[in-house]
Amino acid sequence: MPVAIDERRISRKISIQPDQEELNVRPVIKSAIKEAAHILTEAYQSNKTLKTYFEKSEAVLFNLFRNMIQTAWNRSSAIQVEGCKGVLVWSDQPCHWSQLIQTSKYARLLSFCGHKSALDKIRRHIMAEYPKYIIISFIGVLVQEQGKGYGKALMTYLLEKVNVPIYVEVINDTKSVKFFESFGFVAQGEMPLIVKEQVVYLIPMVHEPTL
Repeated sequence: MPVAIDERRISRKISIQPDQEELNVRPVIKSAIKEAAHILTEAYQSNKTLKTYFEKSEAVLFNLFRNMIQTAWNRSSAIQVEGCKGVLVWSDQPCHWSQLIQTSKYARLLSFCGHKSALDKIRRHIMAEYPKYIIISFIGVLVQEQGKGYGKALMTYLLEKVNVPIYVEVINDTKSVKFFESFGFVAQGEMPLIVKEQVVYLIPMVHEPTL
């Protein structure tokens, strides 16, 4: 009788460069959910563009990421690299993230009360021609581990796993935009947001599936 194998127990070796050792990427394991949430919290607080908005909000931000990763874990849509040095979370149900972020304490943190519906409207317009697609919710690598190809390994795993369009909203900084462009994502304009009396530009980007 065939034995069912939990996909979350399967890891894969990802090669970024021919002369580099392979990196281990696997679905986030349940015991690593808290660690994964800490990684995303650290990564987002260390981002020069986002740092201002997340000051003194570590606990709330951690709880937000933990809840999202828990939900993504239940759907096998969260992955980790090299133990848990980097994390990527995606979803095919964007309404869940909207509902979670719009709870009062998270909305105050991210100042998205007035922005989320507009962002959702833009996403629906951009992705209107696609009956099915996924959304990259968050990707982050420990600060001391950045520049080692962990983010690339996570993206490579995802692109090999799914063959549907992928949507992501990127903070307008050169490094982030170039990272996604290197995987074939194409910018779809930009949207200015007023957060804590400062303008933040979000760039919607789309990756077309390979035939």
